[in-house]
Amino acid sequence: MYFLDIFDTTNTQKILNDSNPDVVVWCIMSGERELEISDEGLRHLLSLLKSSVRFIYISTSVSNKEWQDEDTPPEPRDESMYLANYVNGKILGEQLVQTHNNYVIIRPGQIYGFGALGEPDERMQRIQRAINKDGELIRSANAYISIVHIDDLVSCIVELIDNDFVGILCVASERAISYYSFYAYLAKQIGIDEDKIKPEYESGMPSSYFNTSKANSVLRTKPRIL
Repeated sequence: MYFLDIFDTTNTQKILNDSNPDVVVWCIMSGERELEISDEGLRHLLSLLKSSVRFIYISTSVSNKEWQDEDTPPEPRDESMYLANYVNGKILGEQLVQTHNNYVIIRPGQIYGFGALGEPDERMQRIQRAINKDGELIRSANAYISIVHIDDLVSCIVELIDNDFVGILCVASERAISYYSFYAYLAKQIGIDEDKIKPEYESGMPSSYFNTSKANSVLRTKPRIL
């Protein structure tokens, strides 16, 4: 195990020299510093890698379109928009990664599940705080998203280590789910009555989900459907 500050270029080079990796999986993310991380850290790291190194980059949804696949062009966000720095940083990251010879870019659905030590994910914690404060949580029942369980995502990454596929894959459950159904399921996982999650049917809440047919043709792992 190494501790790496991706902005410490000297240490980055030393770790790569010491470990001489065959595979690098990039799963760094930051809501506030994503552009900086990509422009400085990722750019430098890629410059140090042999062209044969398998580079697997965990990205995000890079478009505002309701229905997306691997050919959906990225849409940079205005600075005033929600998660602009994060999304724009991932868009830059994808551009940098595609200059490498042996890469896969994974655009995952919204990731959920328990951590390695059994800790609830961030959404589960958010549900618990909302229920403790207000006794209920309201979520849209007519806006749909793609999701992927963390264990399924990891299985896909492991598969891709020895797979010769190069390009972009949208990795998610084959069926989209409403925010309401998703949060009701998560509530149940942490022992909260799913009736405390209330549906909302207002228009205007955007959907964002993937066509997963390409990933299904490349990978044996099929992310679970709720």
